[in-house]
Amino acid sequence: MLSFPEKIQRTLVVHKMVKPGDHLVVAVSGGPDSMALLHALVRLRSSLDLRLTVAHLDHGTRGGASAADAEFVRQTAAGLGIPVVIERRDVPGEREKIGMSFQEAARTVRLRFLESVRERVSADTVALAHTVDDQAETVLINLLRGGGPRGLSGMRPVRDNLIRPLINCTRSEAVNFLQEEGIEYRQDETNRDPRYLRNRIRMELIPHLEQEYNPQARQALHQTARILQWEEDHLNRETEDWFERLGRVEPLSHHVVLECEALKALSPALQARLVRLALERGCGTLRRFTFGHILNVLELLEEGKSGKVVSLPGHWAAEREVNSLKIYKIPEPKSGIINGDNPLSGEGLALQVPGVTAVDALGVRISIEVEQGVHQGAAKPNQALLDFDKTGASLRIRYWRPGDRFQPLGMQGTKKLKDYFKDQKIPRAERKRMTVLTTAQDHIIWVVEGRISELYRISDQTRKTLNIRVLE
Repeated sequence: MLSFPEKIQRTLVVHKMVKPGDHLVVAVSGGPDSMALLHALVRLRSSLDLRLTVAHLDHGTRGGASAADAEFVRQTAAGLGIPVVIERRDVPGEREKIGMSFQEAARTVRLRFLESVRERVSADTVALAHTVDDQAETVLINLLRGGGPRGLSGMRPVRDNLIRPLINCTRSEAVNFLQEEGIEYRQDETNRDPRYLRNRIRMELIPHLEQEYNPQARQALHQTARILQWEEDHLNRETEDWFERLGRVEPLSHHVVLECEALKALSPALQARLVRLALERGCGTLRRFTFGHILNVLELLEEGKSGKVVSLPGHWAAEREVNSLKIYKIPEPKSGIINGDNPLSGEGLALQVPGVTAVDALGVRISIEVEQGVHQGAAKPNQALLDFDKTGASLRIRYWRPGDRFQPLGMQGTKKLKDYFKDQKIPRAERKRMTVLTTAQDHIIWVVEGRISELYRISDQTRKTLNIRVLE
């Protein structure tokens, strides 16, 4: 039978968590799990050729107990001859800022702190002390919340810069190791506070399951998570392959587009996974999205849904177009946007020609240069190349208005901007913020970051080029 340190060594090797010469930041709260992890890694550091740094975050709660935990960790690290980084963060204050529960806020703040320590000391990874018990609790929490395979797969042994060397060890094994070695540890009384769901699952639900249904319930839940991790990895690869075939991310607008007909031909499982991947690609996170949001987006695949829009968290939206499903960010209005106080309303904002004008309402700058002769090279999406002698030097930027018309590049006649936006498949939610550049006579020369006017394009007869660029 493997000893506790040997069991951890096996996990480190099987999951390729470390390599010789690695520098690990060990997250140590002072509790039994993290103290067992720290002392086991101390036993293994010579044979595995590891360097260790201890990191402890004082959450600024529990009064003197919190400070005592920090001092305990400091003394422990000093006794082991290991460098230590200890900081205090205002978790209650951060909770109000980011709008999460206390435990979610504490987790977010703790992970940010650990990553900052890793970067500061140039370490390779951060070692966390999550055990089989933590995994079982996580699986049950996600099950009760209605989580899918991703949630039920629990915590990964390795994720980004995080490793979990105790993921195959139980909490009782950690405590037994400490007791056998005569190693002291701290107890956090908040871990027994029944107001927190995880604590109730730990103290009530799991013991009930073990007593009434399966004495090995923790191990069974841990095994379920491991199986689902394998299956998740396989299905994620399948989803990525399908996304390459029928999805795309538009690099400038960051819109994510899926082909409707191809999507409809897939199984509901793949449809849901592709929509979830599209949301993740567009929004960068799935934290605020639920399965209900995914179902709402999938409803747009039904007949007769063309033009329909579904609102999503974080000012995102999904819109069904004729043959595609588009996920996009709805621009958040800034103060004064689209009202009488905004300089882009009415006649608009005068631009410096040549020069750079800050357009605070849009969070951009407009750079305008006057170049001799015809500009060499094609215009980029954030750029317009026009004939200066035709536009003149008095230019303005404003919001478009109902009834506005212009002659798009390459067209013979004029077109209403409303129809132009429809042709370009610009989502309705974005149209109200579209801007145009105009001459002193209020003639539209450019739909900003869209089409220029045919009447003001450069030609072989152009003597001066007006080079307009939108800068972030």
